[in-house]
Amino acid sequence: MGLFSRVPYYRSPKTQIEEQVEELLSPIEKFTHNQIATGIFLAIASIMSMVIFNSPFHDAFHHISEYSLGIFLENHQFTMPIHEWISSGLMAVFFLYIGLELKREMLVGELRHVRQSITVLGAAAGGMVMPGLIYVAFNYGGSHMNGWAIPMATDAAFALGTLALLARHASPTCFAFLAALAIFDDLGSVMIIATFYSHGFDIIMVGYSSILFACLLMCNILGVRHVGVYMMVGVALWYCVHESGVHATVAGILIAAAVPARPKVLQDGFIRRAKALLFMMDHVGNQEDDILKAPKQHHLLHEIKDMASKASTPLQAWETKLKPRVTVYVLPLFALFNAGVVIGMHNIDGILTNPVVLGIFFGLLVGKPLGITLFTWITVKFFKGALPEGLNMRHILGLSMLGGMGFTMALLIANISFEAGSQILEQAKLSILSASIFAGIIGALILMHNNRHPAQRMTKPPEETESHINIVE
Repeated sequence: MGLFSRVPYYRSPKTQIEEQVEELLSPIEKFTHNQIATGIFLAIASIMSMVIFNSPFHDAFHHISEYSLGIFLENHQFTMPIHEWISSGLMAVFFLYIGLELKREMLVGELRHVRQSITVLGAAAGGMVMPGLIYVAFNYGGSHMNGWAIPMATDAAFALGTLALLARHASPTCFAFLAALAIFDDLGSVMIIATFYSHGFDIIMVGYSSILFACLLMCNILGVRHVGVYMMVGVALWYCVHESGVHATVAGILIAAAVPARPKVLQDGFIRRAKALLFMMDHVGNQEDDILKAPKQHHLLHEIKDMASKASTPLQAWETKLKPRVTVYVLPLFALFNAGVVIGMHNIDGILTNPVVLGIFFGLLVGKPLGITLFTWITVKFFKGALPEGLNMRHILGLSMLGGMGFTMALLIANISFEAGSQILEQAKLSILSASIFAGIIGALILMHNNRHPAQRMTKPPEETESHINIVE
């Protein structure tokens, strides 16, 4: 009996009820890994939030969001309201996922090419500077200047989800460019939050955070791959960052920077060893036996599993496991607790002349696409940047409009900028929601129109021999 003998590949020992449950859950699991799913879950959560905030259940929901949870020790306690656990805790997980994506893109993705990464970085910079300037222009000298960063961010989930709905009109390069743009945008938002929206720094806690981050980097350098080590040190780092006065979401980016991106076993070594182990399994014992009756085969299975784990990287494993959790839990929960607005005359009155509302609305709807498109053109024209293969400036305009879908990140910064429950915060939320919807619709129409025209590149794509970005793996 040979290694590749014609034995059925999959003979399930599952019971009938197990097979029925798997048949039911399988399409759901596949859907949660789909890019469209993220946008759909977010949209459902946002609609639910709006319904709850404008229903008799509003007060009960508010009490739930203010309910404190935490850890109680003998001489110390650490508690936060539920909405704060979501904004500071779960959103740190989201930024961990964003950081892992960015690291992968810089190592093996579109951003590994210097010229393309410069272009995306320039686009992201323009997409942050221009909306901020528009907001400042509307609010200069006013009492709400601290909201200048609200229209700067892009909601990666909504933007990419909208693009996924236009799959027939968007090439894979469009997804890569928009994903890289959104990642840089979110990273920039974290830096802005850490720099301008953190108050009352505790130098001792900043010192502890630095030590813990150094420990994570040292674990990477020493070849530590066990997820438990990074989780324990990561949780401690999150706590110290939170207590230092810096927004806790920064911890997610720091942890991602330290997660190893190197396998312990190279691919060719894994293939040779896996073939040998499979050959041994094929010749040891009776294949008809239950695995419980075949301890040798069970041992070989564990060795194959261990080898497969070593041939992968913690970065890949974490990113794969985090994606459905971010899609199904993290972002929808944040939207559920933060997207709702009480639609009443007290919030609508004077909204069309409110400088905060106008600054956010035009910052997202005009500033974002203008900044991204203009800075992309400048980078390509004067700084040796290069557009990804198959894209032209018409595509960039459509993608930049999708970049105006601020939503999650804009809501996060709005909650940090303005007092909870205040009228100005409610009006800012309405502005964010309306601008994000308009930006998504206009961006989709532009990309659908672009599909009728062949792309013309501004520059040649970078050569394979071009310099790549080198970062710590």
